[in-house]
Amino acid sequence: MPTRPLMGWVVASLWLGIAAGTVILIADLLYLEAVLAWRESDLTGTEVEPLFGWGWIRSYYEIITITGAIIFYLVAIILPLLLLNRISAALHARGVPVKMTPRWLVVWFFIPIANLWKPYQGVRELWIASDPAATGGQGAPTLLKIWWALWLIPLLFSVLALISLFDQSIAPDDADGGYGLINTLLAISTGITDIGFFIAFIFVLRRLEERLQHGSALTEVFR
Repeated sequence: MPTRPLMGWVVASLWLGIAAGTVILIADLLYLEAVLAWRESDLTGTEVEPLFGWGWIRSYYEIITITGAIIFYLVAIILPLLLLNRISAALHARGVPVKMTPRWLVVWFFIPIANLWKPYQGVRELWIASDPAATGGQGAPTLLKIWWALWLIPLLFSVLALISLFDQSIAPDDADGGYGLINTLLAISTGITDIGFFIAFIFVLRRLEERLQHGSALTEVFR
């Protein structure tokens, strides 16, 4: 377990996001089962009832996914970004050469297109500056690259889902007004990679904490 109070809260918020993402993923899997049941009914001409019936989809699916998404994308991400901001500010205060400002390190996460590479650039700078001797001029490690790949893949899935919503020839809506098979599969794929991103984020922040304590002695940022 993390020894620093702030780091403990950050990890707890990320686990909250993972829990919310898991609930969304389960709801999407149940929705997929309902979509397959509807398609089977359409093909066979015999009504096939989903596992939990159609009622839960009409009554609870959107509530579950919207509430989970609010927790996942807003609540759970706030503390980790504030921690990155605090680390960046501490490094700047010590005169460590970090180009990206603490404010923009956070803001870039929320700017479309730019959030494809700018946040990674900022965190990579923190990683290298946190312990230059340990980095040895090698740049970002595999862990950081995997973490960022898990950020980019859901964005790609989201774009594909948006395209399919406007092009019904790609993913026609089902009769129940839902997203259809393709968009449901995209939602499930997005959920899996989103959860992976949060898990990788925990490892990145813990490793960054170790590097800071070893290389820069900035232990105060985790309190």
